Amino acid sequence: MPEHPPNSPKVRLLVVPHAGGGAATANRFRDAAPAAWSVGAVLFGGRESRFADDPPSGFAEMVDDVVAAASAMPPHGVPLVLAGQCSGAKLAFEAARLLRRRGEDLAGLVVLSSPPPDGVASGPDTTLPDERFAEEVVRLGGVPAEVAELPDLLELLVPALRADFAALASYRTSGGPPLDRPVLVLHSPGDPGCDREAVRGWAVHAKETAFAETDGGHFLLGEQPSAVASLIGRWIAEWPHDT
Repeated sequence: MPEHPPNSPKVRLLVVPHAGGGAATANRFRDAAPAAWSVGAVLFGGRESRFADDPPSGFAEMVDDVVAAASAMPPHGVPLVLAGQCSGAKLAFEAARLLRRRGEDLAGLVVLSSPPPDGVASGPDTTLPDERFAEEVVRLGGVPAEVAELPDLLELLVPALRADFAALASYRTSGGPPLDRPVLVLHSPGDPGCDREAVRGWAVHAKETAFAETDGGHFLLGEQPSAVASLIGRWIAEWPHDT
């Protein structure tokens, strides 16, 4: 949940982090976002203040955690946006569909650095021993540079990373109608694992899809927080008044 939410926010934005990521994923973005935005983040088990909790047992549990965090994020009645980074984009997408099926509040979805739900995403072999698994995660660029450069921290995150990647490897989109809320797809041309052609596949999964690019690498919320906040702000400003 937001650490210091504004008194009268205009937007609630809930960040869904990448595999192994925690609530800190949103910190730099929160600092760069407009003061009228209330920015929170989903915190799964096995990391940060929930380090003693078990990591998620599967993809469905992770989606349920996102939905629970979205439903609990105050204040109700203020437009809610889910923003999923990397593998968190698929979690945010499925949570958005579940929220809409339940008739709950959702204004839009932002996906960052992610192929579409039916796209191919490479991941590490989750059956490898811890040391080799961690090496594979780093080789694939599955953690931000600041984590990869701290072996002790990476070692602590291995159980959460293993659980998240195993859950994501089991994911298959269930199909169904396109999401009936606006979707903004952000990526960087400098991201070798998520090129322009790949992200264009999101267009079939929503009735209204916008695309934007920014400099940076894969973890845009931390690498380019001001640029991402600006692009999301422009997108929100273009919404119909009744969204």
